[in-house]
Amino acid sequence: MELRKFARYPSENLIDYTPLDHKGNMQPWELSKTLDISLDGLQIETRSPLKNNTLLHMIMSLNDHLIHIEGVTIYCNRKERKYVAGLSFQKIPSPERRKLQSYLEELA
Repeated sequence: MELRKFARYPSENLIDYTPLDHKGNMQPWELSKTLDISLDGLQIETRSPLKNNTLLHMIMSLNDHLIHIEGVTIYCNRKERKYVAGLSFQKIPSPERRKLQSYLEELA
């Protein structure tokens, strides 16, 4: 039984993410797409694996808005030639959170 705090919605959006190493240094960015999204996290498809607990800076395109979010990798599993990673949002500035809430209301 899945116990989620917020509903997840299928959603394909472009997302640019940059992993940070254990010292806080930014690694090369990667362009990806979301598979689903909620108010506290999302699932993305990537070309390379992400380690659990990796902090990511993300810029996501939602409708006509770019949302800047920080998140952490919860899991990453291989799926055919790609990877699927689950991310939990860590830091969402209030204006970004309102844009995300508005987007999710449109999906509901």
